[in-house]
Amino acid sequence: MKNILLMIILALLNISCNAKKNYQIINGQAMGTNYQIKFNNILNKSISKSSIDSIFQNLNSQMSTYDPKSEISLFNKSKDNFKISNEFEHVINKSKYWTKKTSGAFDITIFPLLSIWGFGPFSQGKITKIPAEYLIKDKLDFIGSDNIFVDNNILIKQNHNIAIDVNAIAKGYGVDVVFEFLKKYKIKDLMVELGGEIRAIGKNQFGKTWSYGIETPSLDPQTQTNYDFIIELENRSMATSGDYRQYSMINEKIYSHTLDPRTGYPSINNVASATVLSPKCIDADALSTSLMILEIDEGLKLIESIDDVEALIILRDNDSYKTIKTSGMKIKTGMNN
Repeated sequence: MKNILLMIILALLNISCNAKKNYQIINGQAMGTNYQIKFNNILNKSISKSSIDSIFQNLNSQMSTYDPKSEISLFNKSKDNFKISNEFEHVINKSKYWTKKTSGAFDITIFPLLSIWGFGPFSQGKITKIPAEYLIKDKLDFIGSDNIFVDNNILIKQNHNIAIDVNAIAKGYGVDVVFEFLKKYKIKDLMVELGGEIRAIGKNQFGKTWSYGIETPSLDPQTQTNYDFIIELENRSMATSGDYRQYSMINEKIYSHTLDPRTGYPSINNVASATVLSPKCIDADALSTSLMILEIDEGLKLIESIDDVEALIILRDNDSYKTIKTSGMKIKTGMNN
């Protein structure tokens, strides 16, 4: 499951006592994590928390592998074709698009591998030894997005052992859906955040550009609240993936929860965290996961080839870190809490 690698520090650089009175804040829980929404309700529209919760609950009922009655869970259990909702179909098609663009580094058919590595809804907890090679090879037989198709809301699997997990893209989509819902109210200053995935437009309640801190990807929880970089967002989305909150430690070696669907093993490119900016959060979500898996040069080349998309990659280098960013990525030096 994608982790909350990002702590929002809205207006951290320009805190003022003159916050706009019309700003509304909605907090809640959804899709297995927390959300926060801030917007300038200058037209005094009646926007309730229940309306936001309803959107998230609808998406959760379609795409949560932790809900045994969700569409995705029922599809995974099925041995045949399965009818799905429009939103779920969109996420499937977008996922297959990114599978092709990343040469298989992003693949939602990864689900069969999760439990043997100690992740996902059927995990028995963190593992203490590397899974047997034959187990991994057995699961790899059912990995590959070419094994699933969508036709008029019918999700088709080539083999009854195929199972999917959209956790690496669904939260970003959830952010987009709520964002677009609120935009219908002609809101010009808006921020939607779900589990560290963010989309923002306009200014914050202090009249400044929305500002966010990127956590130090440390394995020590006491230093995870240090912010090495500040990123400003204006009409952009941002998603961050990392290896430092969900992982297994085996023989003093870190095994990330981000699995390479091409090999069946955790990624080994030394990426501690990857942050992606893009117009839509669904794309930032998928790409940040992809950068955790792709070789560094390959990942940077991919991001540079996509219009209006930028990335910041933090590499683990023994006891220190080094950063690599795309040509258009603008960052500021952060601060520690």
